[in-house]
Amino acid sequence: MKTIEVIGELILNNEYTPLLLAAPEIQPFLTRAVQHQFDDEATRYFFDKKNRELFIDNMMLSASLYGDFGLVANLTNEEITAYKKRRDKLSDGGALFYSSPKDSDIIEIPRLSEEEWRDIFSKLLSEVGSSSSYHEQLLSNYSQYIDGSSSERYILHALMENIQDEVIRINFDYLITLRANEIIIGFLWENRLNDNKEDLFKGISIFEISGHEVIITNKDKMELAIDEEIKAKLDREVDLDEPIEEAFADEDAMIDSQLENDNNDDSTVSNWLWGISFFIIIKLIINYFNLLE
Repeated sequence: MKTIEVIGELILNNEYTPLLLAAPEIQPFLTRAVQHQFDDEATRYFFDKKNRELFIDNMMLSASLYGDFGLVANLTNEEITAYKKRRDKLSDGGALFYSSPKDSDIIEIPRLSEEEWRDIFSKLLSEVGSSSSYHEQLLSNYSQYIDGSSSERYILHALMENIQDEVIRINFDYLITLRANEIIIGFLWENRLNDNKEDLFKGISIFEISGHEVIITNKDKMELAIDEEIKAKLDREVDLDEPIEEAFADEDAMIDSQLENDNNDDSTVSNWLWGISFFIIIKLIINYFNLLE
């Protein structure tokens, strides 16, 4: 298994590192977007290629601003106007559920897929080796996540449950970061201004409302209204011979996920995954100067 020092050297020598370090505000947002749980529709990340702006559609926040959902958000009028200006490009009439943005200039930022997480996990197992005392725990974590018995809903947390070894965790973070960075650079290259790699982040801005709180004023009304939204979506997109419960079985999971995100945003985790790179670099620099003493 790679040591922390080896991972640090690999990060320093990675071709994408200089590009990403040159975008200290944009990179964390894109990292968070790409690493966000692949099946979580409660939070979606977008890029307006015409205005070169990144923004988020937060389902609970959108629900509080469109229609009578029994929700209230503590936003100013200016914040509401700015949020709706972007949200209105995603669906007609503020509909909560949609497959793709109605505005062709809006592109959803790709995420690590379930298959990519599986590939990352396979590489981690190879690094750890079957002789490690954590090998069986890792396999158990993956099995429990797949069969739905894990206490963690997000694969990022589920795979590392009860894994206390710092080196294993850093190797996992490194593998995630490698693939995430490839996706980020590939996405920006597809939507580039020109063929100069140094200009990949040029002109990109972020619209994000931080510190907002969505308060449930009437849970029954919220659930009923969202049920109606789901039924309307199903009327348009699925065969209604199939029971509603089966066609959209994870409605409660989506609501619970968004409530959890609002109270404990996963941006801390996502930023930490990239932040480990800086930690490693700093540690290498300190070790270098210690050798000189």
